[in-house]
Order: sequence, then structure tokens, then C-alpha cells
Amino acid sequence: MRITTLLLLFIASPAFALDATCEIYLNAAEKSAGQTTRHSITEPGDGSSLEMVSVNGQHFARVDGKWSKFPGAGIGPGERSMLAAIRSGHYPISGCRNLGSERFEGVATTVIAYTLKLPGQPAEETRAYIGSDGLVYGQVSGKTRVKHRYSGVQAPPL
Repeated sequence: MRITTLLLLFIASPAFALDATCEIYLNAAEKSAGQTTRHSITEPGDGSSLEMVSVNGQHFARVDGKWSKFPGAGIGPGERSMLAAIRSGHYPISGCRNLGSERFEGVATTVIAYTLKLPGQPAEETRAYIGSDGLVYGQVSGKTRVKHRYSGVQAPPL
């Protein structure tokens, strides 16, 4: 084969293909990142927590027990940027598998396990808990636990 033919085959082929189970997780994560209303609590396992609320373009964070308005576009754009980097293969995702059904914070979910390699971080398996509505309700990785809620969310009192 000539080099130009090889180059055309390379250019025409997809840059990065994900397996079907990784697609399930990424589709749910993208849908979750696009929600206008969300309440998230991240517990890193050291007794602390970070709580964030997004309601119709307004974003709030609870720091040291006090709510304050969070300037900017909230966490959604950062999540979408990260997910695009995963889709492109810049941040490799692997080992995606369906672990079956489980309740997470009272919500019936499908559990998808995956391993994500981020720069400067050890690769660690994460479990994502995806509801029948296609939204991520939780993620657990090591000692870190993240919980999301999408309905009944209101702006906190400041």
C-alpha cells in the first residue's frame, strides 16, 4: 500500500472508539452535566464535604457550613469539557462493565464500573449509579462518594 492510502485510512477511521458500556456511562454523565437543576454532595472520606446547588443558571456552594453564591457557569461546563476529553481519548477510560442493579440513596440504578486515567492521579475504579431516566445519581471511587439529586432542588437561603 502506498503511504497516501495509509494516511487516508488513518484519517478516515475514528480517532477513538468506546465500548458500549463506556458509552452508557458517558451518555449518562453528559445528560447529567446538562441539567439546569442539580444538588451535589461530594464526600472525600475524611469527614469533610462539598455541597453545590445549581438552579436555573444560579450556582451555590456550601463552604464551612455557609451557603454562598458561586460566580460563573457552575460545574456543568467543566464536566462537559472533561467528558469531551474522555471521548477523544485524551483521558483514557477502560474496564467498563455493568455490575447490575442496586439502590443508591433510594433510587433504583444500574451500576457501571470504569477506570479513568487522569494526569497525576492513580487510575482507580469508579462505580457510577445511573437511574432509569439516564441520569447519574452517584459515583463512588475509593473513599470518595458523590451524590446527585435533580428534582425538588431549590436555591439555598444565603
